[in-house]
Amino acid sequence: MKRFVLVVFIGFTWGALAQIGIHSHNDYAQPKPLFGALEANASSIEVDVILKDSILYVAHELESIDSTKTLQSAYIEPLLQLVLEEDPRVTNLYLLIDIKTEAYQSLEAVIGAAEAILPFTYPSLDSGIRLVISGNRPSPKDYLNYPDYLFFDCQEIDQTPIESWSKVAMISQSFRRFSNWNGEAVLTTDNRERLTSFINRAKTFDKPVRLWAVPDTPKAWNWSIESGLDYINTDQPLRAREYLDGAN
Repeated sequence: MKRFVLVVFIGFTWGALAQIGIHSHNDYAQPKPLFGALEANASSIEVDVILKDSILYVAHELESIDSTKTLQSAYIEPLLQLVLEEDPRVTNLYLLIDIKTEAYQSLEAVIGAAEAILPFTYPSLDSGIRLVISGNRPSPKDYLNYPDYLFFDCQEIDQTPIESWSKVAMISQSFRRFSNWNGEAVLTTDNRERLTSFINRAKTFDKPVRLWAVPDTPKAWNWSIESGLDYINTDQPLRAREYLDGAN
């Protein structure tokens, strides 16, 4: 009996490791934006954008804008080159565009900035790049008003109409809504139950599930695997990849 239980447990762990992806949070702040995440085989990359003078700059706030770093120059153009080179690392890649300025006007700018890469996005290509809008987004009731290549990060399950779910790419929520765990001590039972309840409910919508603000530690990465989350949300994509490779 003990041997049987051990075999089942190991098989489950390997399966979870095989399924979980790496989400490169605040990727633009990495030493090598985009390329460091691709070296880590990240399946989702997040970039904050601010609309100023009709240009989408890669930044978290106005004060940190670098005029040489735009959505086009830092992500769209390099991704286009990688697609043309048939780089397998961009297959099914999620590009999460986190809008920090007003949603509707900024989203129109995203549509313009992404024009060059549209033939290589999903659903034009089954394995194409997924363009996902996060941060400041239109009202969920307006999702269907946008082109078929634009999808959204759902952060309000109960406010999303049934007809809008076809435009949802993933479900995201802050870890801090459920717990203040530091990623080193023991995660308390009540915190674990609150997190598990949310994750299980989110899973019923048949979308990838992500939590941001999860402690960025190996212990927390292991919890992310065990919890059934679809991504390790991290500011350390290369370290997270080393951890996953070592766990295998």
